[in-house]
Amino acid sequence: MPTNGHSYFNPLDEQKARASSAMREGKYRQAITLLSEILTQAPQDSDCLLSRGVAYYQENRLEEALNDINQTLVLAPKNGDALFMRANTHARLGNTDQALDDYAQTLLLKPEDEAVYYRRATVWVALGRIEDAIADYTQAIAIKSKDGSLYHSRATLHYRMGQFLDAVADLTQAIAIGYTSAEVYCSRGSAYVQLDELDNALEDYTIAVSLDLRHYDARYNRGAVWLQMGNIDRAIADFSGALKINPKHQAYYARGTAYLHAGKNLEARRDFGELIKQNPKLTLAYLKRAQAYYRLEKYDRAEEDLRLVIGRNDSGILNHMLARGWMALVLLAQSRLEEAKTLWAGLLDDMPRFSQLAWVETQLGLLSHETEQLRQLF
Repeated sequence: MPTNGHSYFNPLDEQKARASSAMREGKYRQAITLLSEILTQAPQDSDCLLSRGVAYYQENRLEEALNDINQTLVLAPKNGDALFMRANTHARLGNTDQALDDYAQTLLLKPEDEAVYYRRATVWVALGRIEDAIADYTQAIAIKSKDGSLYHSRATLHYRMGQFLDAVADLTQAIAIGYTSAEVYCSRGSAYVQLDELDNALEDYTIAVSLDLRHYDARYNRGAVWLQMGNIDRAIADFSGALKINPKHQAYYARGTAYLHAGKNLEARRDFGELIKQNPKLTLAYLKRAQAYYRLEKYDRAEEDLRLVIGRNDSGILNHMLARGWMALVLLAQSRLEEAKTLWAGLLDDMPRFSQLAWVETQLGLLSHETEQLRQLF
């Protein structure tokens, strides 16, 4: 209240201003210190309690955040921001029922806040309730239709549900309103792949790469499309680019497969060997390396890898079958005809559903002369 022409100075106001500044700048530890000093003098200040609760949340000190927010709601039960923050805190703590209840209560106070729908959608996703999550993203979009991130988030769920046309539509809308990033184009490219629109997929992956030269998924996925389209050289180039970005990834498997298609068996053997160093339990890498060894006429090494696959209990029926098929070829190459016949006959007896020769040949990825060799067993 004015006194003798001067304004009354409250030292807490300056402290609050400094705390607000710290919060805006993301200096949450500093904000906690400042707000704690204020609260020692004004313990009933609900705004400061909520602000400190938010700072605790940002520092992942969730129990302390929850305590401050609960105290805020005792002082101000209809504080929608406090309810929203409590919902977020419960969600991060894994208290999904409490989070959903608080989000519902928040929407009664703030029905036009798209952020509430957005955050509740993440809880639905964590619970596997994808349709509910899509519904909440749809509500958020109805409130804030120019937010491209909402379309992107909903598209991700459409993709997960196999709704690829809907995913493309959402991502196209996001791009149309200016929400452009390598991630968005890469996501739409992947949806186009599922729709077998490979030219569109290539275009989107290429745009993604131009927007972010170090976007691993865009390079890797474009390589996969090139491989599917039979452009082996471009596939190898993209897989190599992906490996420069992240050398500890299964792109070695993809590039090794491309090398096999190109007849570059030594390079294929090296890639599968590198992948095995990184992940010795990856059965497919041994199976593929065996193919490279076979084509390099290193039959002992091929047999070693194939016996490892056959001997594993976790190889899976298909991999086990493929390993036995390749083993038959290895045995033939070593003139061990009777062993090869016995192995092949046992394979077909064990798995009659795989007994169609054409299907087996396709799955094995055989070259024409390898097919002829296997036909000798019939």
